[in-house]
Amino acid sequence: LPLHSILYYYNYPKNKFINYYFSIFLYSSTIKSLIFFSIHLFSQQSVIMKILVISNLYPPHIHGGYEIACANVVNGLKKRGHDIRVLTTVSQRSNESQDLGIVRGLQSRITIEGPAPDDSFRPFLNHEAMVSQFNNTYAVIQEIRNFLPDAVYIFNCIWIGGIAIIDALNTLKIPWTLHLMDRVPEILSAGVSRSVISVFNASEGRCYDPGNIISMSHNLTDEIAAMSGIRFRQGVHYIPGWVD
Repeated sequence: LPLHSILYYYNYPKNKFINYYFSIFLYSSTIKSLIFFSIHLFSQQSVIMKILVISNLYPPHIHGGYEIACANVVNGLKKRGHDIRVLTTVSQRSNESQDLGIVRGLQSRITIEGPAPDDSFRPFLNHEAMVSQFNNTYAVIQEIRNFLPDAVYIFNCIWIGGIAIIDALNTLKIPWTLHLMDRVPEILSAGVSRSVISVFNASEGRCYDPGNIISMSHNLTDEIAAMSGIRFRQGVHYIPGWVD
């Protein structure tokens, strides 16, 4: 609407002298608001973040779509100018190109491709894989000290002691996001006693409360809730896996 129509609608003063200065005031306030908004918008769009990405696998060492999606997100964030560092496990591929942005400092003694563990070692290896692997928790803390990220982006964290890693991030009060493309929270806590879970402040999935959760579908979070009782009280951002 024209300015005079807006002024008439709000019954601005009828005195011409007052009208003149009132109009100048409105125009100047509008300009100031537009300038402030433009600066705010520009500053929001130009923010460059340092992001530490954690994934149990990373190309060229892959098992399926999870780590491929991780690499796609990393490449997309880099194209937008963000400073990305990936913390993952050692690759068995001898032809891997050297990338200073990939730190293969995590360990995993059990993987889906590895031999089945002996029954006597299974509880210990399962605890390391799902709950706590001290060396991996330490590696995450060291990388945070060295890289000083603004945020941590977690993809698949099974096989690397994911619960303890999330607990460490909460203790350090580092903003973090968990990207779900599988039932990771349910898998991490399956078969783990309540007493052990409580050590890591993970009872009823409360370790996930401080984080941001992204899920590829509603069905996935519904399945996690049905199988483990874990519900994300802070809400979930749903982004289909095929979205660029």
